[in-house]
Amino acid sequence: IDDAEALARIPGVTAVVPTTFATARVEAGGRGRNVGVNGGTPGMESAFLLRARIGGFWPRGDPRRGASVAVLGPKLAAELFGDQSSLGEFVRVGSARLRVVGVMEPKTLRKGRASVIKLRNVNQDVYLPITTASLWLPDATELGSVSEIALRVDAAEAVSGTAQIAKRLLTRSHPGVEDFHVV
Repeated sequence: IDDAEALARIPGVTAVVPTTFATARVEAGGRGRNVGVNGGTPGMESAFLLRARIGGFWPRGDPRRGASVAVLGPKLAAELFGDQSSLGEFVRVGSARLRVVGVMEPKTLRKGRASVIKLRNVNQDVYLPITTASLWLPDATELGSVSEIALRVDAAEAVSGTAQIAKRLLTRSHPGVEDFHVV
């Protein structure tokens, strides 16, 4: 999360999202299945051009403070709750009991289009605050650990320069250890 906050200070960066990923069982009302779990920060909305159709994303604030909330993909919400509203209801994601604060707007997925980011199927995934996710994800090594940090820049021509600045910044903050790569 410290790296994400440092990267946010690069000129021209309009959104920064530290993320972590897992697959977990999501259950509510006796229904459930395994889905993709995306831990992130409220900046996911602008970085990945996501919108909540009902409710919203979790409150803005310090990403180190986890909240017991979840945002569901629309297909997942329908599978778990049918025609009933899921807003304010509880779901179990892995071992965590979380209140539903939003349902995503449906997104059409383009076939054959690869993405650098690991964002999965918006329609059937669940989204959690990154610290909430890292409390129980099997590969999280510490509270707020991240798998990747996505940046959005204000202009396409700024991508290459921003990537170079990001690499220099991360090299300084990870002295002697190149445990990252910039794509």
